Amino acid sequence: MDKSEIEKVAVTLVTATFPTGKIGNISALAGDASTRKYYRIELQDGESVVLMEAPNEKSVANFMEMTEIMRWLWVDAPDIYSSEGRFAILEDLGDTLLQDYVKNAPPEKLESEYKRAIDSLVIFQKRVRKMPNKDFACFHLKFDVEKLTFESDFTCEHFIKGYLKRKVSADTSKALKSEWERINKILAEEMETLAHRDLHSRNIMVKDERRVWIDYQDARMGRGQYDLASLLFDPYVEIPHDMVLKLADYYYTETEKAGKAPWDHKTFVDIFELSGLQRAYKALGTYGYQATERGTDVYLPYMKPAIKTVKNIAESRQDLPALHGLLLKLF
Repeated sequence: MDKSEIEKVAVTLVTATFPTGKIGNISALAGDASTRKYYRIELQDGESVVLMEAPNEKSVANFMEMTEIMRWLWVDAPDIYSSEGRFAILEDLGDTLLQDYVKNAPPEKLESEYKRAIDSLVIFQKRVRKMPNKDFACFHLKFDVEKLTFESDFTCEHFIKGYLKRKVSADTSKALKSEWERINKILAEEMETLAHRDLHSRNIMVKDERRVWIDYQDARMGRGQYDLASLLFDPYVEIPHDMVLKLADYYYTETEKAGKAPWDHKTFVDIFELSGLQRAYKALGTYGYQATERGTDVYLPYMKPAIKTVKNIAESRQDLPALHGLLLKLF
């Protein structure tokens, strides 16, 4: 949509929501790897709201449903003031991502912020277990073998072949697929909780004392370690390895306090590592796709830390020497 059309939609929705509000400046906000667009609408009284433009009405309806679910799960989520068609007026959370907030932070502050995020995650997962009504779409979507295989294939296609332009032989392709098939089967064995699906430092907004989760509309069932791995093996914020282990143990301890953890500690660490490997590998597929198909260089700086995570986890595990060898050859 062009600027004049956006202005018309903004006037209609803002007037319906804030009858006395008058619109000032409208500016596009930087997007992420998403099909949605966002615009900041400044009101003449000094306040501001955000206009979300989704690809279709169903996308808006899903976002609104997921926001209600997140609130029931005690997640701090943005307020939705009104919606019409494929547009919605949202609370303006400002511009500070957790990624920005912890940049150059001393270790004590970094650890404190991530413990706070883990506390929210533990509460979220505890509330999922107690949720009386799970008759919502997100509880019927799963990180099953089919979904995980799609993601590993996507990375081969769009990062290894597309971005890196590697020539992948039939034998190498078969071997790589076999390794990921084995990993994906392990990760798909249990559907223990609802997963945010993309919980990392660019999807947590810092607004004063609040830490607000965003971009949760693709939530689905998966391993309990999935969101934790997404949070701690984050290409956007490189957390020192010893702190990653310490924070993972903190999560395990807090999960035990909140109710018996569904794994012993050894199994927990095993699935946590595999989840981190899968998450980082999947991220490379997204980065490659964004660079080659959408022409954006936003994610180029984060390829190196994601590659580092993938290689380090594969190298550290005695059950993945074949995968590590393939990655060394392809990356």
